[in-house]
Amino acid sequence: ASFGKESIDIIGRAESADFDHYVIEWGIGQNPVVWNTSGVVLENGGLNQVASGKLASIDFSSADFVDYITIRLTVFDTSSNLSVSTSVVHVDSTIQWKNSFANGLKGLALGDANNDGFDEIFMAEREGNKVHALDRNGVNLAGWPVQNVNFRPDFISLGNLTNDGNLEVVGSVYNINSNSSEIYAWRNNGDTVLGWPKILNHANYELAWLPPSLADIDKDNLQDTIQSTFYWFMIGGKGHVWNTNGEYITNWPIDFPGSIQTQGIADVNNNGNLELLFGTGDADKKLYILNADGS
Repeated sequence: ASFGKESIDIIGRAESADFDHYVIEWGIGQNPVVWNTSGVVLENGGLNQVASGKLASIDFSSADFVDYITIRLTVFDTSSNLSVSTSVVHVDSTIQWKNSFANGLKGLALGDANNDGFDEIFMAEREGNKVHALDRNGVNLAGWPVQNVNFRPDFISLGNLTNDGNLEVVGSVYNINSNSSEIYAWRNNGDTVLGWPKILNHANYELAWLPPSLADIDKDNLQDTIQSTFYWFMIGGKGHVWNTNGEYITNWPIDFPGSIQTQGIADVNNNGNLELLFGTGDADKKLYILNADGS
């Protein structure tokens, strides 16, 4: 199987007390008999010490491997003494893609959304205003990416909201027009789930900068969405819990005297029911543990 179609960078350290030069070679297998320098381009010809950084690049485009290659670094001093270190690399021929994105990536989640037995990669390209759903070959699933010029996606979670056996994608999105967040839920084909998105408090610049959590809070055998928030121009936060249809479950949302900076879900008292945990900041600085009914 071909190792790759591009050069890879070798990062490390090449130093000695009386440094002269270093050499990098590679060989097939975990204990190579033959060592090669073909495709190796040393930084500054290997003549300068490297405390920490790029040592070389190696072009493997013309080489074929089965399972492993070994990379060997040899450092020589001025008296021809040498030190040798090796690194064994496992070659996985099932992963042969490299995608480039024009903008920074933020949220990331993995799960088998199309039930093909392989996990897909869901990630938010925030400044690109889109959410990607990439298969194992690096190709977006049908209906993806989802994109809207007015939103900047932040965080992503996966769960079976509709209990149809397929994963849905739930994400917090920053609306650049209202300067507040919205919570979206998409099916595995990129369509929006009925009842979503949920619009937060635009007037108070309510922001969701934590990943949504998904769990069956009200014990109806359907996953609910938990999202904590804070306000940009005022002290305080809010805990939201929506059911599959985007409706609040009983007694939610709940206001907090501090911005919510962390959230969690667990059966804290071992009573068979899930509790919700919210940690606040600002002057409040407390951990709240609430029952499903908000008490």
